Amino acid sequence: MKKIAFLIFSFLSYTAHSQTLESIRGGYSKPLADRSPSTNPSTPDKTELGKMLFFDVRLSGNNAMSCASCHNPLLGWSDGIPKAIGRDGKQLERRTPSLWNVGLSPRLQWDGAFDELEDQALAPIHKPTEMNQDLKRLPAKIQAVKGYAPLFAKAFPGETISNVTIARALAAFERTILSTVTPFEDFLNGNDNALSLDAKMGLLLFKGKAGCGLCHGGWKFSDDAFYDIGLKSEDRGVGRLANDSSRDFMFKNTRLLEVASHPPYMHDGSLPDLAAVVSFYNRGGDSKRPTVSHDQKPRHLSSLEEAQLVEFLKSLSSHPKTFEIPQIPD
Repeated sequence: MKKIAFLIFSFLSYTAHSQTLESIRGGYSKPLADRSPSTNPSTPDKTELGKMLFFDVRLSGNNAMSCASCHNPLLGWSDGIPKAIGRDGKQLERRTPSLWNVGLSPRLQWDGAFDELEDQALAPIHKPTEMNQDLKRLPAKIQAVKGYAPLFAKAFPGETISNVTIARALAAFERTILSTVTPFEDFLNGNDNALSLDAKMGLLLFKGKAGCGLCHGGWKFSDDAFYDIGLKSEDRGVGRLANDSSRDFMFKNTRLLEVASHPPYMHDGSLPDLAAVVSFYNRGGDSKRPTVSHDQKPRHLSSLEEAQLVEFLKSLSSHPKTFEIPQIPD
């Protein structure tokens, strides 16, 4: 058995390093440039203000919910439950998406309803089923908190406290929610011991037999497109938003970077862990609707191959770090 394992490892090492490592490095390299729009350039004062607002329950109508109530940094910037809990403890129809690397996504929310964080930031704040805040009253409410006045003055010189500056500050903070070095990235940088043998085999499956790389490419491991992957959910997704039945049941392709940090999975939270996700894709999904992606088909992976794929997916998450909750002004 040891000899067989050694031969497999030698083959894998030769394949991954000698033949494909350089192309893998190019395909998974992180962007270095600041992606902040020219209308809202990033500054330390702005991101610090946004961080405080993100954790401030006074952004909600009943002073009971903050952005962090659903996007908890200790739960992978999500909430760890199948479907989000909104106003007055009522369950919402979709899972809370993780905010990891959200500032680098071209389209936001499960159905792509927004293109920019500045536009999306206020949506859950004023939505009646979520934070239920009257946006006409929000600026005055924040202005009444004396500690915020100097912070807004530093972050937005010459501007007043408004819904626009509140949204810009929140967006600036959310763009700082970026991954650090993952075991997979460490492997790409030359540390052959960063991945286990099973994780390396999972990498080959990911790029080959399992077909994951067809949609989960690039350093975020997502093409940011929208697909019907064959879940049993009756939520029409993009089709409902666009009033287009040909796009029914389509949802945004999940980013796999940091994926192990925020179970459960899918827009409906129906898959509890990564093993369930891999099993779902291996059997080709659970629905054969006409809108289901043509790439969604059985992959015929063995139980060992499923487990190896899970090990690779785990390597796409960085090691958990402490997060310092800001002191909220009063």
